[in-house]
Amino acid sequence: MEGTIASGASHFGVRRTGNLRRSCEACRSSKVRCIPDMDDANVPQSCKRCSINGTACMFEQAIARPRRARPKPRSRARAVEEKLEGLVTLISSMSEKTELNKELKNSTNLSSGSAVKENSELDFATDLVNVHPDVISMGFLDADEANQLLADFFVASAEFPLIVLPFHADLECMRWERPCLLLAILTACARDHLQTQLEIEFRKMLADRVILNAEKNMDLLQGLLVFLTWNHHYFHPAREQIYQLSQMAVTMAVELRLGPPDEFLRDILLQHRETFDLSTGNENYYSVIESMRTFVACYYISSCIALAMRKPTHLKYSSNIAECCRLLTCISQAALDKLLPCFVKLQKLAEEIDQLFQYSNEEPMQNFDYIQINATITNFRGKIDQLVQQFPPEAKTNSLIQRKCLYLQVYIQEIGLHAPMKHRDLHDQGNCACCNWCSSLQRFNIVLSCVQTAQSYIKEYVLLPRQTLQHTILFQESELLYSILVLAAGTLGGIAVGEPGQLRDCADISTYLTPLKDKMQTMVSKTEDGKDRRDYFWKMMQFFKHCLNWTTRNTGSESHTTGNCLCSRDNDMSFTTILKNVPEEEVVQDEAFNFLDMSWIIDTSQL
Repeated sequence: MEGTIASGASHFGVRRTGNLRRSCEACRSSKVRCIPDMDDANVPQSCKRCSINGTACMFEQAIARPRRARPKPRSRARAVEEKLEGLVTLISSMSEKTELNKELKNSTNLSSGSAVKENSELDFATDLVNVHPDVISMGFLDADEANQLLADFFVASAEFPLIVLPFHADLECMRWERPCLLLAILTACARDHLQTQLEIEFRKMLADRVILNAEKNMDLLQGLLVFLTWNHHYFHPAREQIYQLSQMAVTMAVELRLGPPDEFLRDILLQHRETFDLSTGNENYYSVIESMRTFVACYYISSCIALAMRKPTHLKYSSNIAECCRLLTCISQAALDKLLPCFVKLQKLAEEIDQLFQYSNEEPMQNFDYIQINATITNFRGKIDQLVQQFPPEAKTNSLIQRKCLYLQVYIQEIGLHAPMKHRDLHDQGNCACCNWCSSLQRFNIVLSCVQTAQSYIKEYVLLPRQTLQHTILFQESELLYSILVLAAGTLGGIAVGEPGQLRDCADISTYLTPLKDKMQTMVSKTEDGKDRRDYFWKMMQFFKHCLNWTTRNTGSESHTTGNCLCSRDNDMSFTTILKNVPEEEVVQDEAFNFLDMSWIIDTSQL
């Protein structure tokens, strides 16, 4: 049996143990239970089944179990290599700026303290991997066109530099870290059908990220502010959401907890304002300053839109805004840091005027005293002069700030166009001497000064060079329309202080609509096929043309009554009264715009 066992082991060529199997080969092949007979040495001799059947009973040696291969010890070098490979894979999916900011250290200890932790929420990159395709990857435009539009934006925003980008921010960086801001910039500077397509894509991105994904970050907020600032270039009545989007920006700024930093970080910013250089790539320093800029810009834009549309705003001038303006002026790392506080101070004054004279309230002032009103107007004029004297030289030469000051002069004296609502019933009863305001010479002088200042604003606008008008912003256009509304209020005959027809002759709106129409005609450019480009300036040219046609037909048709105290609110001080009289045959039809519906320009100028 031993010979048989040895032969079996050699035959199979496998390693055998010194112990015999517990079952014989006959039982194993039959797959039955084997009951061996043991000898004195406890070695199986034969099983009961083989003894009964008379077959040979053979027990082979058991096959040894295979040895498990022990794992080779992992070298530390290999472990480090694997970690490095993982880091390289991660870093390759991120921008060069993000990698640089991780490697560079804060030379001014700005990374220490709780203040930096609070500002960590303001990171521009919301995800490590950007899975959303942009307008470049979708084929709306190529990289060269996008770079050109990006360069055009910085030229267009020279007088109102809403956004200050990092020193290294190029197209690829913005595509990755600020896709919403980039799309807003491209939309503002594009033309023709490309601008229409990009505007739709921006709204889709806004809906997807804000509504569906509930995102809130600086990229979305800054993109929204840029979209609003140049909104007049792609305004459409069916999608008018200027006020709604401005309040969305306000809500997002509150959710992001924007505002001045705490005292610890504030002291560090002031201590290193002269020695620190943003080009060193310090992300913490940059994000703190950028959050203050965005917060102040959000206030200015939302306040301008709310006052122009005579609606409430949820972000009014406060101590936080004042502190941000103070810090930006002291730090002054960019041109915007000196200009933006000047815009804000003028807008703060506009809020004070609106609050005192209740222009935006559904019910205007009930008690008008010309002595008090004269004193208030004089006080506000003095504040404007005082602010201008305190402005830095770059602000005094800024054309937007200059016209903002002129607009405020009109806005202050608008009170002359208003009268108590309760005096309307008295006027209907024939009581012309209802008070010392409605028919007073003082009111006539205020209205006359208001009309003349509005005429001065229009003259200044007409004299602007072509390049300046090409870079106009929404608030500047709103101020222009407001000035025209003041002339329209006198022309429509609803405010007849002084001699009959005297205010209409002083307003002389046709004399100012004609140069505006001609100016817009010179701004109209040609397409590649030689046709007029149906852009914002072409729309304005058509608008002024229709207004001129209406005023020409209706001059002298309105009757005037001495002592008429109807306020501008009774006449719906907007272009609606003019536009509803424009006949259909005078309206130029267009595939994208129907000029019978001129609400695309009314809503931003309602009084």
